[in-house]
Amino acid sequence: MSDGSPSGLARWDGAHWTPFAGGVNGRVLGMALTDDGDLAVVGDFTSANGLPAASFVRLSTSCRATAAVLPTACAGSSGPVTLTAATLPWIGSRFASTATGFAPGAFAVSLVGLTSPGVFLGWLSPTALPGCDQLASQEAILLHSPQGGAVDYSLPLPNDPAFAGVQLYHQFLQLEVGGQGQLAALSSSNGLRLTIGALLRYATRHGSAPPRFDRTRSRGARRRRPGARQEARQRQRAR
Repeated sequence: MSDGSPSGLARWDGAHWTPFAGGVNGRVLGMALTDDGDLAVVGDFTSANGLPAASFVRLSTSCRATAAVLPTACAGSSGPVTLTAATLPWIGSRFASTATGFAPGAFAVSLVGLTSPGVFLGWLSPTALPGCDQLASQEAILLHSPQGGAVDYSLPLPNDPAFAGVQLYHQFLQLEVGGQGQLAALSSSNGLRLTIGALLRYATRHGSAPPRFDRTRSRGARRRRPGARQEARQRQRAR
């Protein structure tokens, strides 16, 4: 790449290319996710993350990124606010989410924390609506002005394996304002329990060429070297 990022393999974090899984020493020609969530990479390279890898590498992990929904019975004046994950939280990437269903004129407050208190929002304001609980602690707070009843949120995650397996909790609060500018109603979205994942292990294939599917071998047939059939006939005649 021309911007100084690692040759062949890098991750786009929404603003810049960042190092990804140690990189490879050549061009990447194709990538695909396997059914079990691993990343298969093929290309013109001989090493990956400093390990021998002849044109093929498979990146796997024992710590996968997840985003689990924490349900709620809470609803504001325009109905429930629904929070969904747009991406998964991998180290070195940018986690993104979207919250929808905000009432016209309402403000939104995003929460990201290390715990899920699970307490009624009445401790914050007597205007809290029934069934509305705080499902994410307030280590990180940000005020938003919804557009069309929706808010997009993103959180950059450090490119450090030490964060693999760390759990975060994410939620939105809805602040509905009255005619005099007072807080008329406080409600909340569902929550998300995030587990930060990392691609930790390389599985490489040694040799001079990428793996190739052989139709003859796949049917269980044994391939003979050129001239083998003629030599077998000659031996039979000699007998």
